[in-house]
Amino acid sequence: MKSIHYNKKYSTSKHKFPIAIICGLVLIILLPSCKDFVQVEVPETDIFAETVFKDDGTATAAILDIYSKLTSSSFAEGGTWGISFMQALSSDELTLFSMNNPESVALYFNNVTPLNSKISGVWGESYNFIYGANTIIEGLAASTGLSAETKARLEGEAKFIRAFCHFYLVNLFGDIPYISSTDYRINTVVSRTPVSEVYSSIINDLLDAKNLLTDDYPTSGRVRPNKG
Repeated sequence: MKSIHYNKKYSTSKHKFPIAIICGLVLIILLPSCKDFVQVEVPETDIFAETVFKDDGTATAAILDIYSKLTSSSFAEGGTWGISFMQALSSDELTLFSMNNPESVALYFNNVTPLNSKISGVWGESYNFIYGANTIIEGLAASTGLSAETKARLEGEAKFIRAFCHFYLVNLFGDIPYISSTDYRINTVVSRTPVSEVYSSIINDLLDAKNLLTDDYPTSGRVRPNKG
């Protein structure tokens, strides 16, 4: 086998040009695959809007999903870890006989910190519901496949949900971020809104809901909001 010797003459600058041509050709070959690699897929929210708001049935199911989650959340479930229970503990409406649960004890003695999972749960869950309401409002605005009656009713219900959640948040925490968009670029940098401005937005949502909803309940039983 012949030995291969390094020839210094190929390291001079005058022979760098062919190497540059080779590198350029390699880049041209790789460009199509790079384009495929960086191509961004359609955001999940866009897919959600396209599939859910194409007819009355699927659009209604979206808001029923929010109601279902509300009933099992620490935000509004009405049980021993709902907002009513926690406020009753902290305001001496209830007497705490067992001191085994440190989070209950913290509420009872008004020694609550952000580390209390029940408090952080209320905060996080309520903003999840607000995000869901905003998703419905935006989806309805872009939809062309719904009946006018269903579109108006669902928008009214979604704005009621958004107002309902912000109402409890502002009463519990004071100045809070008022969220009216699903755009993460806006929501990640949003700051706290003064209480007076939060109430103004809540009132606007409720006035819109009043105009959009009817006196009749959409189902048997008073389980969804109406104009009243």
